[in-house]
Amino acid sequence: MILGDNYLEKRRPDLNIMVGFTKFIGDNWSLGADATYVSEYYSDLDNEEEYKAGDYIVSNARVKYELDDLTLDAYIKNLTNEDIIYLDRSSTSSVGQSRTVGISATYRM
Repeated sequence: MILGDNYLEKRRPDLNIMVGFTKFIGDNWSLGADATYVSEYYSDLDNEEEYKAGDYIVSNARVKYELDDLTLDAYIKNLTNEDIIYLDRSSTSSVGQSRTVGISATYRM
């Protein structure tokens, strides 16, 4: 198979941007958020319109509390419940995680 000049043109996103922050509040608390933008790309070798993917922004938020050996984390992944498509084929697709809310606790001994 001979690939045309545009083979790599849209096989990968033209632009990925990620910004985030963490704010420490006192000795025990921190909160943060981040957002990632992925521009549009094709998930097939022929750059066919029906196999477009990308073009999404996903954002996350978190709060952390630390006291001695105990760490408590609360988080929301995909805050806006964005539909994320990594790969789109006629017989299969690969999608990103939907909104997820969680809490974790870690104790160091």
